[in-house]
Amino acid sequence: TAELAAFHQLTDKLALHGSLNWTNWSKFVQLEADLNNLQNMHIKDEHWEDSRRYAIGMTYQVTPKWQL
Repeated sequence: TAELAAFHQLTDKLALHGSLNWTNWSKFVQLEADLNNLQNMHIKDEHWEDSRRYAIGMTYQVTPKWQL
């Protein structure tokens, strides 16, 4: 997983946030059980794809005690 996040205070009351996230799920190829007295047991092949997430938001300081 890799993530890049940013925060920028535009004014005393307003700030912007953003992030990009990538997860390398395709690296997870199969599910195996590691049993103490037996060999590894193959349970299931996985066919997952990588995922990406993008987010953007803002914070507004209404009063010193309230923030949206």
